[in-house]
Amino acid sequence: MVYVLPTFARWGSAASRILGDWQLNAIYSFFGATPVDVLSGVNTYGTDGNVNPRPNLVQGVPIYVNGPDKTLWLNPAAFALPGVGQLGSLGKGSIRGKPINNMDFSINKNWRVKERYGIQFRAEMFNAFNHPNFNGFQNAINFQGDITKPNFGTVTNGSFGTLSNVQSHREIQFGFKFTF
Repeated sequence: MVYVLPTFARWGSAASRILGDWQLNAIYSFFGATPVDVLSGVNTYGTDGNVNPRPNLVQGVPIYVNGPDKTLWLNPAAFALPGVGQLGSLGKGSIRGKPINNMDFSINKNWRVKERYGIQFRAEMFNAFNHPNFNGFQNAINFQGDITKPNFGTVTNGSFGTLSNVQSHREIQFGFKFTF
């Protein structure tokens, strides 16, 4: 969005120089949530290679945490370790990260010097509302995979599903531009 305020020339030269030739600019961006793979951390297939196995999805248990702590995103109880020799039921990319929305804003004051020259003052804000945009979390649930242990199939990664990375906070910059 770009909005140029009126020049206020009919109010006189002084009012026009102070109140006129201001420009407001805004850019709003929204990016939907990207798919993320959840990994069980245990090779239940019985193969020799690193296969990045996925867990089972537990029916009836909510996948996403919706509580007061906005950094908790995935519910570990919604995932279970598949049986030995089985593939996990969770589809590739079926879990989504957080969407990203952002508002950038600037205000400019333009002055004309004669006909040929111009001066512009700019005040710009990136992420103007300082909205936290999370873009990363622990996606490996890391089950206990040793069947000889009494805690076989329990979650060993305590930070699983916790949002850990945030895009940049509000940034403000000022500038002058001379055009000729």
